[in-house]
Amino acid sequence: NHIHHTPFLLNKENVMLVKPSKPTSSGLFSLSSIDSDPHLEIFCQTVHGIDVDSSYYDNHNCTSSFDGQADIAYFIKEAFSKALVFYHPLAGKLEKHNDGKFFNQFNEDGVSFLVAAANYQLFSLNYLDGVNVEVSKQLVLDLPSKGDSVYHPLVLQVTKFSCGGCTIGMGLSHSICDGFGAS
Repeated sequence: NHIHHTPFLLNKENVMLVKPSKPTSSGLFSLSSIDSDPHLEIFCQTVHGIDVDSSYYDNHNCTSSFDGQADIAYFIKEAFSKALVFYHPLAGKLEKHNDGKFFNQFNEDGVSFLVAAANYQLFSLNYLDGVNVEVSKQLVLDLPSKGDSVYHPLVLQVTKFSCGGCTIGMGLSHSICDGFGAS
């Protein structure tokens, strides 16, 4: 009995910037010596799966032009824009100066946000339990590039699955936020 495995494919839209929904303060903030430590200069990536009932989003006016149906990515983008008002340092950029010290530019530039659609159902990936690394890497926006001296400290990717479920892939600079802060 031969089992045919369909390759995992994503259709990715263009990266957009999600800005805070209201004006926030701006400026340049120096990070501590600990947060500027080159050994801690890592970009942590996590993937969170959501199995959704799309009727909830239909009933809460969370629609966009995606096939005329409720669009979970639109709902997440709008909610995130509102949350960034309170977490506005994440909407700026991290800048590493020649002396190795990091600065956070509070400038409302926005958070890099990508929407993708997968050709799979979320349950076919066992709800991400034991999913292979190559598939996991496709579920998180791969920014910034190594060696960038200025970059967004937070990137998000919403991947919509054919069953209505989705994943939220988050990349976060450890220099700006640790695990507790990310929570």
